[in-house]
Amino acid sequence: MEYKDLKFTILMFTLFTSINVFGYDIEVDGIYYKLNTKDYKSVRVVSGNAPYTGSLHIPDSITYKGKKLAVTGIYELKNSSLDTLTILSNNYGQFGFQEGALSGTTVKHFIIEDSKYGEVSFSSFPQGLESMYVGKEMWFTSIYKSKIVGKQEKLKELKIGRNAGSIAWEPFFTECESIEKVISEIDNPIDIHINMFSTKTYLNAILYVPKGTIDFYKNCVGWNAFFNITDEEVPNNIGILRIGNTLQAIYDLKGQKKSIISKGINIVRLSDGTVKKMFK
Repeated sequence: MEYKDLKFTILMFTLFTSINVFGYDIEVDGIYYKLNTKDYKSVRVVSGNAPYTGSLHIPDSITYKGKKLAVTGIYELKNSSLDTLTILSNNYGQFGFQEGALSGTTVKHFIIEDSKYGEVSFSSFPQGLESMYVGKEMWFTSIYKSKIVGKQEKLKELKIGRNAGSIAWEPFFTECESIEKVISEIDNPIDIHINMFSTKTYLNAILYVPKGTIDFYKNCVGWNAFFNITDEEVPNNIGILRIGNTLQAIYDLKGQKKSIISKGINIVRLSDGTVKKMFK
């Protein structure tokens, strides 16, 4: 290969590797989005020019140049490393994770905020989970189902909100054998997939249910497979993250609202109304 050809090859390789393969159309508060070109009324999250780190709080909508756009899913977060991933989706439609969207992505704490509307669908799933909160309906869009979630060997704590009814029909956590505590806020449980959880989870984990509902759970398929069911109050020291007391808003020191926790001092408002300073 001649020198000029080699030089051209190196230049093209450098340009290609410096450009995000997926590209982005919009950046708002440090989050990058790709427009839905079918209607130009919605967007999906992409990585932009670099993977995300720290905490990522995805809103249900954004406003760009005066136009409100619904956030309908994640197209790709490849190779991101997140302490917390929060999905706020109050849209009536579906919030979806594109197949391969989370390839190489790790998330310690995964929060799907409470909502009575819409659902979250998965064709990919983050790895490295330590805790998860499910606040609305979710299901799989892939035939591989539980293979998407995988073993999640660090997952210790799972909390299911009262709006997460249709979680019942999918074998989400069949391969997760490390779960120690399952906390359900559902007052009127329905039968769930008999393989929703692993045999080890059914044998060893504690299922916490609302006060006075133990008999309801014992009469529901799937739930009644747990050997340890209690309606006692969940210990306050449960888990690293107080799941359910979720992140509601992030501000800088000037009071400007942001979508992600950035380096330095952040002001955060939690779902219980408390406001705290957070350092990154």
